Amino acid sequence: MGLGRPMDWVKGGAGVIGGVVGARMLPELAGTANSGGAGYAMNIAATLGLGWLAHAFLKDNVITAAVIAGGFGATIVRVITDNTPFGQYVALSGASKGYGDYIVWNYSQPQRVTGANASRIDTAWRMDAAQAQDPTMAGSLRRFRG
Repeated sequence: MGLGRPMDWVKGGAGVIGGVVGARMLPELAGTANSGGAGYAMNIAATLGLGWLAHAFLKDNVITAAVIAGGFGATIVRVITDNTPFGQYVALSGASKGYGDYIVWNYSQPQRVTGANASRIDTAWRMDAAQAQDPTMAGSLRRFRG
């Protein structure tokens, strides 16, 4: 079907990651010189160098192509991030914008899921006297509260 073998997908994924990380990190060694056109040129040089190294030492066309694709992809993302208003959408660091960020909820009491499909949380859970006398309930409440 032209999709290749699953092992090629794994090797290609690893190569892309290597290309992205290498193309972004190696130019950082230049310090302040890694900006503007010179920075983009260093990204491309790092990509070509990593592609050459992958070809020379690993002798695997899938990995070599993936390293080069990852490096050029990272360079294109950097150019877009630096020069267009769309850069905020393609930046590789979305955590600072709150994407995928989990918010800690500070509930003052234990929570339990109620309902037939467990679709709502009962926030007004209190133990009655019978439950407080049950050692399993009291112990679990103590463990939950810490």
